[in-house]
Amino acid sequence: MKTILYGGFFDPIHNGHITVAKKALSSINADRVIFIPCFISPTSKKFSAKFEDRMKMLELATLTYPKFEVSNIEQEIEGISYTYKTIQEFKKKNPNDKIHILIGSDQYLILSKWKNIDEIRRNSIIIVYSREEIKINKINEKDIILLGKFLNISSSSLILKMEEDKINSDVLKYINDNGIYGVKRMKNFGVSDYRIGHAIQVANLALKISKKYGITMSKKAFVAGLYHDFCKDAKKELLEEIATKKLEINTYTSWKILHGPVGAYIVQKRFCFHDNEVIDAIRDHVLLDRPEKLLNKIVFCADKLALRNQGNLRDREIITEIAVNDIDQAYFMIKSQLDAIYRTK
Repeated sequence: MKTILYGGFFDPIHNGHITVAKKALSSINADRVIFIPCFISPTSKKFSAKFEDRMKMLELATLTYPKFEVSNIEQEIEGISYTYKTIQEFKKKNPNDKIHILIGSDQYLILSKWKNIDEIRRNSIIIVYSREEIKINKINEKDIILLGKFLNISSSSLILKMEEDKINSDVLKYINDNGIYGVKRMKNFGVSDYRIGHAIQVANLALKISKKYGITMSKKAFVAGLYHDFCKDAKKELLEEIATKKLEINTYTSWKILHGPVGAYIVQKRFCFHDNEVIDAIRDHVLLDRPEKLLNKIVFCADKLALRNQGNLRDREIITEIAVNDIDQAYFMIKSQLDAIYRTK
């Protein structure tokens, strides 16, 4: 069997990876391509998504391709994920396979620095694809195959600004439904460490409160809690500009409440969120326009009950336990306290 091993970070996998794999498969008439996510990077790179999530995203992206497989072989191997170790382990399980490895032109240029490169070349044939920003027109080595040039898509860029034509729709949904890359996105957007800490607290508290409503609602609550203050640290001018020009919000009690609707707008546009319940909960956690919606109440209560909230809410622990059992009662108690506080100001 002719097998292509395609290793990488896949953080996340995108359509560029799929295109390259399809081209490699057809170019050498291979029987299969096996996608292998890196478990421990030789460069000490920190992954933005957990290994389990990168595996799941790979499975979703390759589901409709019969000759594509996904392997956790580098998780099974102890220590750093070196390619020579992966090939060794693969050959033990598949001694009759003819092995090819698929790499980008960036890796080809540093191939001499790879650990045990001579062993890799003895036990496999290397296929190189030319990345857009690191082009290779010719390779003067008989045992290396050059596929050609491919449009480069950056995984790191997609994390910070999703483009639906560059990523599998199921992968995109998985990312957004599970809050993957949320913290990295907040840091990139300029959200303070304090605010990120608050967002994580709210997300976990919303998760706790929502468990009785099932896993789907729990996921929505966690994600809405994580992103609810995405624009809380944004400048007044930016909030007012987006609110008036994009959202047509022309009357508001204070510019400080605009971070809810503006945050919902940016999350929707920038990261391609399509879950209206989550968008509404982000939008309404300060406006309270639609308190009859369960998710809105969960996020509102979690926000007010979080320890990092600077409000002077009384009996947080008691109300938190009430919220776990009766969200309506907890919502009423919090709202009553806040109304009393605002009346005295």
